[in-house]
Amino acid sequence: MTEDFVSMKDKIILAAIELISDGGLASVATKNVARRVNIDESMLYKFYGNMDDLIKDSCKAYFHFDEALFRSAASKPGTRLDKIRYFFEAYATYYDNYYALSTIALHFEELLHNPETRDCVIEGINRRREFLAGLFQEAIYNHEIRSGMDGGQLADVCLGYFSRTCLNRRIGIKNGSFKSEIIKMEDAFFRLLT
Repeated sequence: MTEDFVSMKDKIILAAIELISDGGLASVATKNVARRVNIDESMLYKFYGNMDDLIKDSCKAYFHFDEALFRSAASKPGTRLDKIRYFFEAYATYYDNYYALSTIALHFEELLHNPETRDCVIEGINRRREFLAGLFQEAIYNHEIRSGMDGGQLADVCLGYFSRTCLNRRIGIKNGSFKSEIIKMEDAFFRLLT
């Protein structure tokens, strides 16, 4: 029923993300996307002149959630650690609800070599890191945490763990939901810092 409210372009983008999840970037071919969306290949050209443009829109879709999440986390009442926790738990919920989406993070290296997606990926990665680093730096400044690392280094540790958790899901090393794994990491990491 909800599929009736999703535009054809959005269905095509979702199909591309699922294909990347199933078979990597090389699997985003006209024939595969058309089959996944159940349309004729020629219909794809109404929306996309080439598959690089579709992959670019898939990257944009991956980072689309960020601005709203940054605003929500920044306006969340509580400490900076509460905001950081909210940041990771919101992403974890998002990834739990849409398994295929997390695979984009595992293809960053390949996406950086594609001229169509390079800028989108660099901007998205840097904005996430800067936002999180800012929260960690404020937490250090407010004496919420003690650390021999700066906010950027702490952000890198957390984002690295987040990526590793995405990889663990893909290779079958998981004990629960993505969110439960992230919460376990947060709890342990924050105990070290406070």
